[in-house]
Amino acid sequence: MRVARRLLAQGIGWGLTIGCAYALISVARVEPRDPDSSLYVAIARSLEHRPLAAWIAPTWPEGRAHSGLFREHPAVFFWPAAALGRLGMVRAALLCNLLWYLAMLAALVALGRALLGEEGGVLAGALFLVSPLGLQYLLRFNHEAAWAFATIAGLVCLSAPRLGPWRGAALVGLLALACAMKGALGLLGLALWAAWAWRRGLLRAFLPWAVLAIATVALLAALYELAYRRETGEAFLTLYLRIQSGYVEKAEQIGWGRKLFTPVYYLLSAAYFALPSSLLLLWDLLRSRRGLGHDARWLPLVCGSGWMVVLSAISRRAIRYAFPVLPLFHLAGAETVADRFPKAMLRLRQLRPLAPYFAMTWMLAVIALRAFLEPGWYRFINPL
Repeated sequence: MRVARRLLAQGIGWGLTIGCAYALISVARVEPRDPDSSLYVAIARSLEHRPLAAWIAPTWPEGRAHSGLFREHPAVFFWPAAALGRLGMVRAALLCNLLWYLAMLAALVALGRALLGEEGGVLAGALFLVSPLGLQYLLRFNHEAAWAFATIAGLVCLSAPRLGPWRGAALVGLLALACAMKGALGLLGLALWAAWAWRRGLLRAFLPWAVLAIATVALLAALYELAYRRETGEAFLTLYLRIQSGYVEKAEQIGWGRKLFTPVYYLLSAAYFALPSSLLLLWDLLRSRRGLGHDARWLPLVCGSGWMVVLSAISRRAIRYAFPVLPLFHLAGAETVADRFPKAMLRLRQLRPLAPYFAMTWMLAVIALRAFLEPGWYRFINPL
């Protein structure tokens, strides 16, 4: 009965937090400032006034560098914001981003609990909230939060002692979600899950579900292509892949000196956006030399670093493509705090029932500062 009351109180608290956050951004007329978010907001708003059948084929807004059909990403990402906008929500895009952000945060906390216990999960979530990445993406409208939720939730499914049918089916759905939101890059999550399944001794059970997930994504892509051709009379997948490969080819034309610096770019960017956990992890590695150690350290050091090595191989510099693995570094940060600061963990254990309310207060405070005061430190965290 006590657990039910606590969950009910937290549910009401999060509902009020979401409502207050939406009220703040609406009253202050907050708009995302980075170019990608501004573009995606404009596309989502343009769909509000079009027939539902046309939602599969958004177009570039007027005044942009391109025109015609928008084929850089699948259109699925825009649909929730367009649906809410049609209901009259002017800041629907930022609300959708907040919901994906909270879902990603919940997945990270659940993964931390599976690996480090209750306090470890709460601490990993807290470290993410105060990180530059957590601050920056609180008021944006990008694919990354939804993509990261799907990827991290898959790791949660594979953190159980066995991979039952419900968790396997969840993996299939999560890979479909990742690809619907981020296109071909969503498939990177499958490699991440395979490495984690091997680490957990679940690789043999995971492989059939991985095959089913790939088949599901292929089927959905074929259906999407058919619907797109029916609406526009033109292809989507071939042009989408051509556009993405064109970005890669353009990146490959940079000089060898700059190309060799690409891994350094990802290393330094990850270290910055994963603060303070990146410093905690480095400090602990230098002091103890424990290497990979616990799973909470193995995930960011092996899986996260491996993900960025793959990105470095194509010379395209965009730290947002590493977004799904950057929150994993806060698992290592939480482990370091748990090992090095037992008194702090004891205090956290006492305050743990209040942790959700601290998180709610923190998020509302950041949104309020961004909405009304525009402090200098926020411009530094989110310079665009």
